[in-house]
Amino acid sequence: MVPSLFSSELCIYLDEAYFREHTSLAGPGRSPANRSITDDLSLKLPRGFGEIGFVETQQWDEGETVVEELWWLGEVGPTPNNSSKPTPLRGAA
Repeated sequence: MVPSLFSSELCIYLDEAYFREHTSLAGPGRSPANRSITDDLSLKLPRGFGEIGFVETQQWDEGETVVEELWWLGEVGPTPNNSSKPTPLRGAA
């Protein structure tokens, strides 16, 4: 199954602090994703790459509730014991 790509973005972060700010669980309405997008889409990440996933719920001005998933793939956090599953970053540095 291919996810909806309506609001997809490709972001390249050149500053670690800026990246951590955007991948923090501290955002309003954010919670960790209960799945792995790399597993769901049968993606193979290069050694040293991992994923971070959040579910974010937002209230739009029109009163509409929007639930979306946010995913980061790449050098996104420490990978314990060189496993393929990274330890998600927990908060801004």
